[in-house]
Amino acid sequence: MPLQYITKICPRCEFAFSTPHKHQVRCSRACVARPIADKFWPKVRKTDGCWIWTAAQRPSGYGEMTHQKVSIQAHRLSWELHFGPIPTGLRVLHKCDNRLCVRPDHLFLGTAKDNTDDMLQKEREARGEMLPQAKLTAADIPIIRASQESGDILAARYRVSKSTISMVRHRKVWKHIP
Repeated sequence: MPLQYITKICPRCEFAFSTPHKHQVRCSRACVARPIADKFWPKVRKTDGCWIWTAAQRPSGYGEMTHQKVSIQAHRLSWELHFGPIPTGLRVLHKCDNRLCVRPDHLFLGTAKDNTDDMLQKEREARGEMLPQAKLTAADIPIIRASQESGDILAARYRVSKSTISMVRHRKVWKHIP
């Protein structure tokens, strides 16, 4: 017995199509896939300030989503939805420094150097106690600088090298501590 075809109208693209399957709703697999913007916006909480990505995050703290088996950073996707493709070699940077923010006017394009310059200007670089290898604390620095004890004694007390004590005293390291 030959297949009976039914003519239907796709609710997404309004294309007329014929199918032998009475339960088929869309004209093709491409039409079945939701547009990426339809998947993106329900995962965003808009506030007066930042628009916060509320779904999956990378270990780095940036939002991400998967579309057609490809992982995309949420702030980059927001840029592309609002302004189009990101030129090769450029990054999407945050004015607000909130990694989960996807608000387009909080984003701007820049190079890796622009990103580093922005970090340094805003004093967001890891330094002092924020460095994983740090053995000294911010409270230790004024004590070391004011001490009249030898570098050898201070190095033994703080379990660092004599050269580290010297660099602290000469403000080659821990420059941000007065």
